[in-house]
Amino acid sequence: MDFGRATWGNAEQMAQGFLTFTLLPRISFGLGAVSRLLSSDETGTICSEFVADALVQAEIAARFEAYAKAITNGIFNPNEVRALEKSRALRRRRRIPRAHEHRGARRVE
Repeated sequence: MDFGRATWGNAEQMAQGFLTFTLLPRISFGLGAVSRLLSSDETGTICSEFVADALVQAEIAARFEAYAKAITNGIFNPNEVRALEKSRALRRRRRIPRAHEHRGARRVE
């Protein structure tokens, strides 16, 4: 990669490529090594994980757009998305309005 030709438009893609092709394979290797060091008793209670959220914050808009599409199409529910984002689940299930619905509109049948 030629970093001398980096622009605002492609710097984000280069950073994502560095994370995907350089950091994550090495991190996966390290996490596997940590897992192998745990005893059988510790395996059930301790887990190692690397959260790359800070590294991919620039991708938040794309990630949230994908989550919205997944919820709308029934692939994920809101609590599953919240779990992916390491957020607590909603206490009660609330109805999420669809994009074509708005307040005051009457349903035509």
